[in-house]
Formats: sequence, structure tokens, C-alpha cells
Amino acid sequence: MIINHHINQKKTETMLSKSSQHYIDKIITSEMDSGHIPGLSVLIMKDNKVYLNKGYGYANTSTKVKATPKTRYEIASNTKAFTGYAILQLENEGKLHLSDKVSKYVPGFYMKYKDKRIDDITINQLIAQTSGIPGDITDNDTITSKNDSLSGIVDSIKGRELNNKPGDQFEYSNMNYDILGLIVQKVSGQSYSSYLENQIFSPLNMHQTYVKGDTEKKGSTAQGYEIKHGKAVKDNPKYNVGDGPAAYMVSSTKDLESWMSRQLNPTQATQSLVQSSHKPKVKTADDNKAPSYATGWFVDDSEANTIVYHPGTLENFSSYILLNKKKNYGIVVLANAYSDKTPDIAEDLNSQILNNKNYTTIENAINQSSLVSYVIITLSLFITIAIAFYMLRRIINIYHGTFVIHVQGKLLGCFLIIMAVFISLMTAIYLLPDLVMGNTNWDFIMVWLPLHAKLALWSVMLTILCATITLVTMLFSKKKR
Repeated sequence: MIINHHINQKKTETMLSKSSQHYIDKIITSEMDSGHIPGLSVLIMKDNKVYLNKGYGYANTSTKVKATPKTRYEIASNTKAFTGYAILQLENEGKLHLSDKVSKYVPGFYMKYKDKRIDDITINQLIAQTSGIPGDITDNDTITSKNDSLSGIVDSIKGRELNNKPGDQFEYSNMNYDILGLIVQKVSGQSYSSYLENQIFSPLNMHQTYVKGDTEKKGSTAQGYEIKHGKAVKDNPKYNVGDGPAAYMVSSTKDLESWMSRQLNPTQATQSLVQSSHKPKVKTADDNKAPSYATGWFVDDSEANTIVYHPGTLENFSSYILLNKKKNYGIVVLANAYSDKTPDIAEDLNSQILNNKNYTTIENAINQSSLVSYVIITLSLFITIAIAFYMLRRIINIYHGTFVIHVQGKLLGCFLIIMAVFISLMTAIYLLPDLVMGNTNWDFIMVWLPLHAKLALWSVMLTILCATITLVTMLFSKKKR
């Protein structure tokens, strides 16, 4: 990513060169079109600086309001990191301990496991998603006045069956963080939303951020959409206010700048809290390569990079936040539709940052070698036409029975060797982006590759394909009279 200039405009912040901005815009809009996403906002921060904060598409397609860095979205499960952080703040103040039982703060709370009463679920197990509470525990519940609140939704699950014994196994469940939100409420003596406002949002100058169900702040909030048959349709689904601590915070990429700065470059006073929130607690699966779960974050730790991240999905919104702690950068993508392209955009941008030097070198080489591309296209075209003409003649003869299959040992051996070479060559081409640049694929490469390079690539592939088909026809020889 090349730093060239800083544009400080109302709608866009960028420290990218025109070339880098062009490629990033192309990556994002291509994925948006593919996923039929009406609008989204993207934030990229590195070394405590905003490299990009920009809106794409529309916050509302009906009114033609464009998405900007100040457009607010429901950030879904990325709310969990805030809830977890609040719990750690209260622990740091000595107001609770992570080893405390939930029942200490929610009197009468208990669950069942194999029909036996369980009342020793701890705060730490809720944080780590190892409480045993099913992920779908309230999926079939009807929202009523009795359960449509934080205390109401927690009360509604008392005495239900756990899927696992507490502490035994990871199972992702929104209810874990709903209960944590209620504990924040009980311990602080404030409502969950008031605590976040006073202890997190206000100190971080996140003045446009709030918890859904609370009083909506002034500002532009995106309309949510559901993608149906390739079209974005307005969607305002019912939701339980009690799910706020797990999934219903509303924020913008502009407000999240300060949250990302806290995560990547904490102050001396907050450093231990942030480190604790990123510390892995449990593996999410019985696999060494599986990510871990921390405090409202997934953690993928390797020698080269430590990636702290979390996806967020609702019926009508999606989000993805990614932090690379070792290289000190972060990415936020907020979209006003549920789409699997939202995490794809974040991962594509992550790849762009990680492989910036390679991309820049390859980009310059490709741009300077357009003449080579046109020579390859021309040669491939002539060779393909010649091969295709020869191939067509043989296919016609085979169709009319003039040629019949007649395999000789030497010919078959040569054929198998050439096919092995062909398969190896195609495999190498398929793996080339990952081998050269790492953590990327052809889908991503084709987004930013110049047209002349794409044409050269496809012409070579077409030539190889025609040559292979012709090779197959060589197994047929002229019928003896």
C-alpha cells in the first residue's frame, strides 16, 4: 500500500496513492456487485493512522443516500468484544472475578445437564463460550413483553438443558454474552447501554454509537437489506432487546477509528485490559490449526502473524473486524446486508496489505510489459487457430468413422506423460498466486489484473486447452481399408 497524500474530506479519508486507491476500490466494488450488497463502509488503520475510511454504494437505495464513514450499521456479533471489554473493566476495578458463578450476580440462575441441576457456570465460561449453553437456545422462542429485555431473555432460559458440561467444550452462543451484559448491568448499577456509553463510548469519543433498543442518536443509519434471488430487499426483522450485548450495537467506521486505535495502540492505562481481551482461552475445535476464542474475539496465531478478528451477521447486516497485532494494522468492513462477501472483502484487503511489496513489484512489472502481453496474445491466437483447424479436421474424421481408436504402446506412454505434465502445469498455475504472494487466489488476482494481462493469460490457457484436445485425437488413427 503506497502512501502518497492525505485527503481530509467529509466523506472520505485516505492516505493511499491513486494507484493503490484504484485497486482497493476495484476489489471492494467487485465483491459488492458479486454479493449484491447495496452499501458498505471500510476502515483501514495502520500504525495508529487512518489509511482509508470510505463509504461505497448506498446506505438507502430508495432515498439514494450514499454510504459514508459516518453511516451507522448494526455491527452484529462484533458487539461481543465491547461486552467482554466491559466485563474486564469491572474485573480490573475489583467489582467481580472471572471465576465467580453467574448465580452470584443473577440470583436463582441455573441450567440442567443430563437432567441434573447445574448452578456453577462461571463468568469465564461465558466469555470463552464453554458454558454448554446451546447456540440455538432461543431460536424458536416467540418474542413477548415478558422476555423482550435483558433480564427477561436470561430469565427465559433458566432450567433449560445444556449441550455440554460447563467448561468441557466450545460452543458459540449469543446467550453467553447476553448473560454477561446482564452481569454488567447488575454489578455497575447502570443499564447495559448506559454503562457502555459512560465507560467506553464517551471516553473514546464514539458519539454516534449506541445499543439498539436504547434512544437512537442523531445521525445517518443505514437501511438493512436481505438478499433474495440476487436482489437487495428492505428488511426490518423483529429482534429481542435482550440480545443487545451479543449482537445489536450500532456504529460507524468513523466512530470505530478510536476503538481500533485502542485495540492496536492501547494507552499504558488500558494495555493490560486489551491484552487480556485478546488472550486465547479455548480452541474452537480439536485441531491445532483451528482458531482460538478470546474475549469476544477469535484469534488465529502463527509465527508470522497474530490475527484477532470477528465476523458479525444478522438477517439484514454483516460486519467483519480484523486486527494484525504484529504488523499493527486493522480492517473494518460494515455492510447493510447479510452477505458472505463481507468477510471476503476484509480478507482481500488483508492480503493486499500483507503482500503490498509483491503486489507493487508485480503491478509495475505488468504495467511495463503490456507490449509483451500483446505479443503473447498474437502468438497464442495464431497457434490456437492452427491447432484448432487441425483438431477440427481430426474430430470430423473421427465422427465420420474415417479414424478409429488405435492405441500403440509408445503413443499411449507419450500421451500419459504429456497429460501428467499438463495436470502439473495447470496445478502450478492454480497455485501460482498463493506461491508468489501468499494468502491469495485467482479470484482476487483477476479483480485488479489489467485487461491486457487477463487477455494474455486466457489466450495461453485456450492454446493449452486446444493442444490437449488435439493430443487426445492423436489416439485415433486412420482406418485401414
